[in-house]
Amino acid sequence: MAQMKEIMETEKQRGTLELCRTAHLYREGNFMRAYGWSAWLFVKHVNDFKVTNRVIKALGEAVPMIGFPPASMEKFTPQDAQVNLHQDGSMSVVLPSEVIPESTDLAALAAEYEEWCKTLPITESKASKKERESSFDDDPITDTNTNAITKKQPITLTGIMQRILAYPLEQKSPMECMTFLSEIKKQISAII
Repeated sequence: MAQMKEIMETEKQRGTLELCRTAHLYREGNFMRAYGWSAWLFVKHVNDFKVTNRVIKALGEAVPMIGFPPASMEKFTPQDAQVNLHQDGSMSVVLPSEVIPESTDLAALAAEYEEWCKTLPITESKASKKERESSFDDDPITDTNTNAITKKQPITLTGIMQRILAYPLEQKSPMECMTFLSEIKKQISAII
């Protein structure tokens, strides 16, 4: 598999209409993944995929990405699209001219992509989550109502507020939000 730096260099090469129509997919374990422009093409013209927008430290920027199982490739390949398989397991999908017409303004297309990128919330990585949780105290605290021992309580109300602000509400289900709120209530009760 190509390195992320190489992938993003490829994604930024969109000088012709043919390149603007081309989505690159990379085989990563049990998934086909698309990054940057390619992810945008699939979300805009193929399917409303869930987009992950994660900061890649090696690049120093957020990279939008999508993924799906290779078995679903046929389902997610537009009719009349040209599919090119590569030896490393990656592939290129060139969308038909009906999807992006010949008369399309490349600058307008690039501006639309940039605007889309700006609307994506940053998805917290596992490392960021661990760093955020490191502000929690490891000393056990006993809940006086249930006698349950709770670990990793926030040291201050400020720590709780930071956790609330960092919570990706728009990416969570109602049940996950309710569970999170319940945890926050317990933590506030433990320090007040």
